[in-house]
Amino acid sequence: MFKKIFRKFVMVLGIAIAVTAAGQANLLAPIDDALRGWRFGWNNAPVTGDVVVVEIDPRSLQEIGVWPWPRSIHARLIDALLEYGAAEIAFDIDFSSQSTAEEDAAFAASLERAGGFVILPAFKQPVVTETGQPAELINQPVEMFARAAWPAAVNVIADSDGRVRRYPYAVDLGTQSVRSLPAVLAGRQVEQESRFLIDFSLDATQIDRIAYIDVLERRIDLARLAGKQVIVGAGAVELADNFAVPRYGVLTGPMTQALATETLLQGRELTVVGPWLAFEFLIALGVFFVLCMKKLTPPSLVAGMAIGALVTEAIAIHVMGEWHLVFNTAAVHIGSFAMLQGFVITEWDLRGLLMRRTRKQYVATRAVLDRVIADHFDAVVVVNGAGEIVATSRPADEMLGAGQSLVGNRAATVLPSALADPVAAALNPGAGEVSARDTPVETTLRHTRKGGGDIIIEYVVTASDVPASEEDMAPTAPSRVVCLTFRDITERTARLRQIKYEADHDPLTGALSRTRMVAKIQEFLDLWSGAEQALTIVLIDLDRFKNVNETLGHSVGDELLRQVARRLEASGAYCVARLGADRFAMALPGLLDAAGQERLAQSIIKDVVEPYELGEHKALIGVSIGITDIRRSGIDTDILLAHADMALSEAKNIPGNSYSVFETELDARVQRKQAVEVALREAIAHGEMSIVYQPQVDLATGDAIGAEALLRWHHPEMGHVSPDLFIPVAEDSGLIMEIGRWVLLNACQDAARWPAPARLAVNVSALQFEYGDAVADIEAALAVSGLAPERLDIEITESVFIHKTDAFVKKLQAIRERGVEVALDDFGMGYSSLGYLSRLPVDKLKVDRSFVRHLPDDHEAMAIIRSVLTLAETMHKAVIAEGIETADQAWVLRLAGCKTGQGYHFGRPQTQREFCELLALEGPAFRLRAIA
Repeated sequence: MFKKIFRKFVMVLGIAIAVTAAGQANLLAPIDDALRGWRFGWNNAPVTGDVVVVEIDPRSLQEIGVWPWPRSIHARLIDALLEYGAAEIAFDIDFSSQSTAEEDAAFAASLERAGGFVILPAFKQPVVTETGQPAELINQPVEMFARAAWPAAVNVIADSDGRVRRYPYAVDLGTQSVRSLPAVLAGRQVEQESRFLIDFSLDATQIDRIAYIDVLERRIDLARLAGKQVIVGAGAVELADNFAVPRYGVLTGPMTQALATETLLQGRELTVVGPWLAFEFLIALGVFFVLCMKKLTPPSLVAGMAIGALVTEAIAIHVMGEWHLVFNTAAVHIGSFAMLQGFVITEWDLRGLLMRRTRKQYVATRAVLDRVIADHFDAVVVVNGAGEIVATSRPADEMLGAGQSLVGNRAATVLPSALADPVAAALNPGAGEVSARDTPVETTLRHTRKGGGDIIIEYVVTASDVPASEEDMAPTAPSRVVCLTFRDITERTARLRQIKYEADHDPLTGALSRTRMVAKIQEFLDLWSGAEQALTIVLIDLDRFKNVNETLGHSVGDELLRQVARRLEASGAYCVARLGADRFAMALPGLLDAAGQERLAQSIIKDVVEPYELGEHKALIGVSIGITDIRRSGIDTDILLAHADMALSEAKNIPGNSYSVFETELDARVQRKQAVEVALREAIAHGEMSIVYQPQVDLATGDAIGAEALLRWHHPEMGHVSPDLFIPVAEDSGLIMEIGRWVLLNACQDAARWPAPARLAVNVSALQFEYGDAVADIEAALAVSGLAPERLDIEITESVFIHKTDAFVKKLQAIRERGVEVALDDFGMGYSSLGYLSRLPVDKLKVDRSFVRHLPDDHEAMAIIRSVLTLAETMHKAVIAEGIETADQAWVLRLAGCKTGQGYHFGRPQTQREFCELLALEGPAFRLRAIA
């Protein structure tokens, strides 16, 4: 009796050891992973609601346009999220390369406005070097973005079956460890590279998902974003940012980041309980049934085992939900099943059959394990301590055995040396050696495919020490087992190479991308030094390319760009890159004198402007060229390109096909312009701007009937800054919109307080009409100031009619319908055409001061003025003469029929107080001074 019970205990111990060893060797991992995913659904924990995902979904792509979007779109999103009161903004979008300077500047400005509450992604990705060696590519936000944002690692690492279950606290990126995005959002300060298990029992359906376009267009409620941590990333399937995960099947990258963040926010990181808990559980279960065997019938024994399995799973579900512990139960279920068979055999009390049944149970357990291995997604080879292969998966047989099973062969004879050597090292580790490689290693297997092709694999070798079986239970086996797991990554490697090529090259023309060109230039400068370090940079901008696109279509324009790239590459340059829509760059070894630069520029012009055969069409384009070299600009790549761009800007100001070479004064001029722009951004806020008023008088009576508002700027360091300097800067930078609104509003408020109902003339820039809402600005100024519309003149220049004439005419008509009059400033100096002047909605013509300056002696100017006066009278338009500085000029203009004048003869620009005093003077006193 005692011997029988002892054998049962031995059976329980043997099964517990066998399945525990299998679990330790990760042979049961697929089953445990499946059970864990099933348990997630039973817990269904709530989320905090503090994390919101803003998705780039199909609707956003359709409304905004083709991906990738300009970075100004993301800048607008940041501004919108800040208006909604978002606590933190995290992007899961690559910003590691530069786009256009304007777009990058717009995005950098939005980061500055966010004040450090934006998180940008950093990540590393495996690549293959040009020599075929594996390497890692570190992607960080570009420097101008990194200065105003927090970096966070966004590497999502899948397990061997392709599913994402873990997420890193931090990732080693080169020489530094960067916290992951979830760790940053959750405030975790873990610096070393380690991973945690994501709790997928969190209900992902409760995470608020908002379309990108809805945030951009302010279509959502404030409460959905106020105080929330926002993750911005790809949600559309076509953007390929999707991951296989437990429970949910497939989640987008941002949703995976959100679940990982929620896991850390709630402290729900899952901890895997060691395999010895399953061993102890099996021992306790086996001991219980051994002691109760006599009281149980076979059906009740089966029922008891089933209930035990359910209780096991219930406990596993409970400890996962309450204490966030992962109890791997596959070993328990397989061991319970094995024990059940052993107990049934024992209950039959067939001593002669006991050994055969026990061996059959061993074989059955082994069969289960073999089936788990055989059906494994990856290629798996299990080798015992004697170096024999004892189990394989089908992918392993197909890759290494041409479809034939490798079981029974010695590993050293059938495995390639690239795999046999690490297996042998794991079986017999030397003193102090690690017996396994738990980090994937990449290698190439030669001539293993049909047809002799190579495959690239990555593999992992793990070793387990398994106690020997009892002699009467199963054949004695070696104590060490090695599991080799590998997968074919040939296609993935090819895709990565293709991705690298696409990242390094312009997809349309095949020329290098800007990022790759910068790297190539740096490689050249690193390779050569001293006198040999000579490099010339050329920037090329195509003129009239827009006309080709608009008249012949974008497909023809694309073919023209491809032909331009081929012509430039045929020049023998060190590298050729496409920097933008119609902009290219070249790097050429060596330095050129003035004659050489001339020859180079003329050669490029000759090649580029040669007519293009584009199917049924022919096209002619022009070209502008900017040149610099390391002699002028140094060896910093960014500065080289910036200086070449400055030279290109100079060339574009020269008519025809032209080139310009960078000189130091160009840099100084740009810096002066930038200094003015920086100071101009703060001028209004610091009270440096002021408005003065130059009187406009009735030439017949000398009475002041109005004034023109003129903007003045006094900087504390630069002193009085001329409008001729800062107005062009304001227009180039877009600040003219804000400045124009400020001038319009304050001038109307001043005029509303004048002691007499004189007219006010305010200049409005063409850019305010084209890019702003000039009509709304005028209405707002009149409404706030209370100024009567009939007292206001809006002065425009003829440049507003160069482009989009119909649109501007409609806006001017809308202004006139409100009672405001429109004056055409600097008449005769621009693009006026008598043919269309009658159709323009203007009430007044302001004759430019250049026609008045030499009166009355300049008879030609006087003839022009008489013609303008006659034309204006015919068209029922008033005329104002500017620049009157003498009594003779006023007298001759009055005789010619001009009714209104303006100039230093009647008064210099005056402050609000001085002009009010002027209006308060009695008419005769002022009249005598004005016409004397």
